[in-house]
Amino acid sequence: MKKLLSGSWLFDTDLNNMGIKNQIYLNKNIINNKDNYEKITVPSCWNSDPNLDRYEGICWYFKSFKINEFDKETSEFFIVFEGINYYSKIWLNGNFIGSHKGGFLPFRLKIDTKNISLNKINYLAVRVDNIRRKDAIPGKLFDWYNWGGIYRDVFYEILPKDRIKWMHIISSLQKNQANLKIIYRLTSVEPFSYNIKLKENIIKEGDIKPISDNGYFLIKIKNPKLWSPNHPALYHIEINLTNNKHYLREMFGIRAIKTKDSRLYLNNKQIKLYGVNLHEELIPFGRAIPIEERKKDLKNIKKLGFNAIRSAHYSHDESLLDLADELGILILEEIPVYWNIRYKNRETLKFAAQMIHDLIFRDYNHPSVIFWSVGNEIPIESIHCHRFILSLIRYAKKLDPYRLVSYVSSHFLSDHYRRKTDIAILNEYFGWYFLSVKNLNFILEMTRGISLCYNKPWFITEFGAGAKKGFHSNTLKKFSEEKQASIISRSIEIFNSKDWIAGWFIWIYRDFKSALRTNQYQNGFNRKGIVSEKNEAKLIAKIMPKIIKKSTPTRKFSFLSKLAFPLGFFFSYVFKIMDLANILQEKMMNKFYSKKKK
Repeated sequence: MKKLLSGSWLFDTDLNNMGIKNQIYLNKNIINNKDNYEKITVPSCWNSDPNLDRYEGICWYFKSFKINEFDKETSEFFIVFEGINYYSKIWLNGNFIGSHKGGFLPFRLKIDTKNISLNKINYLAVRVDNIRRKDAIPGKLFDWYNWGGIYRDVFYEILPKDRIKWMHIISSLQKNQANLKIIYRLTSVEPFSYNIKLKENIIKEGDIKPISDNGYFLIKIKNPKLWSPNHPALYHIEINLTNNKHYLREMFGIRAIKTKDSRLYLNNKQIKLYGVNLHEELIPFGRAIPIEERKKDLKNIKKLGFNAIRSAHYSHDESLLDLADELGILILEEIPVYWNIRYKNRETLKFAAQMIHDLIFRDYNHPSVIFWSVGNEIPIESIHCHRFILSLIRYAKKLDPYRLVSYVSSHFLSDHYRRKTDIAILNEYFGWYFLSVKNLNFILEMTRGISLCYNKPWFITEFGAGAKKGFHSNTLKKFSEEKQASIISRSIEIFNSKDWIAGWFIWIYRDFKSALRTNQYQNGFNRKGIVSEKNEAKLIAKIMPKIIKKSTPTRKFSFLSKLAFPLGFFFSYVFKIMDLANILQEKMMNKFYSKKKK
């Protein structure tokens, strides 16, 4: 049984951080103070209120609800929060029941039965703090808006003690057959039945008698309908415990993703990704985007010709993935290891590892998800950073060996750790922050050569330019729609001309709020969207369907550009010497610290 607690809540700001000291979470205090509190809709972001537009601090949320049916002998009670930004502490009926940090993934709290009032009013109090901190992920500085609040759904769930905890579905292809491996975890050893449906037709069913509470079973499906952007076929699997004690239903798609040399393959067919980045933000909702608005976004993205989205720079609401599964859009997901965080700190690494674990665990069965990224624009040349990142990559591959894992780099010549990832990823802003798009081809070829990553596919995960909607210039002035269209269209032509670039993602679909962007064209927004914050199409969006697959003939590249790759290959050996120097430095540091400890 699941019951939504979303809707109208009581709300108050805590400017002086006195809420805990004054015990405002106690039932009697919630009742006595309720007339002094504002009302707020959950899910929402408090910054949607103009009076709290730039508020970073502490707020309290209060909700009362009744529990009419709950058998503590056979059932367990959970409260689930799909998303709170960033730190939260929770009380039920005056009793502290848990806390959480991290603003982008769901968490659940198992509630002790002594804290539940059956057939009476229960009072839930939630303290939310979105103050940025150096020891958080992301750290204190990031280039998006710090929305605060309970911005995704909240619900309570009553589950039988004997139940299916989760299942993961793995598919592989063999000629005209799909091989499915269904991995499951039970709370107790119970026999169960399963059925698999395509649309409403049962195509497989059977009974399983497990010998332990975790295991797997295998299923073969002949002539399967494969999931792809052009034909997003979806199956459903349902597992039922004997005597109908509990059932679990999951949606999945049969598809295989792999790389070979410098190419990407989906279902054994080469595919190129034509993608766009997307922040989880829509004015005036902030991150609490209604499902119908999300669907409009994805339908328009698909209509423009894109087949992929990078969900920057954190995990979005799972409804985005449900829609991507349904509409046929490939997804690159990412955790918010962003710019500079405390890479030296072991607790920070544990926190990041928990994030990638929770992300993979939540989204394992979504066929749209094909990449995991463990960081964006990080100082990978730092010893502490590359240790941190490579640890996360190994952990992600252990959790999910069936998807591609990498990190996003903005380094051209100095990043030689790409060799240790499944795919090579690069952010670049030629023509906007530096040089000209004319220089792009040469630098790309040089970068590939130096990285010694010519045996794996490359992806450009960010490129583009800013434009203020309605500002036009025939002379291509900065922040004009024409300047943006020129940079993006020329870059696309270069990327599409290279077989080893297996995909690209424009930065970004929609303009978004950022306190770092303050000039006359930006006014607190990052203006690199191909549509405005009001979803008004800019020039580049209008011409996108015509240019999205356009490429530049390689004969038009200069002689020097054609020499770039062999030059890069030559210089890679210079960087090998630098590698050895780094290793030597690491050993010396380890030796120094080991002596110091003694």
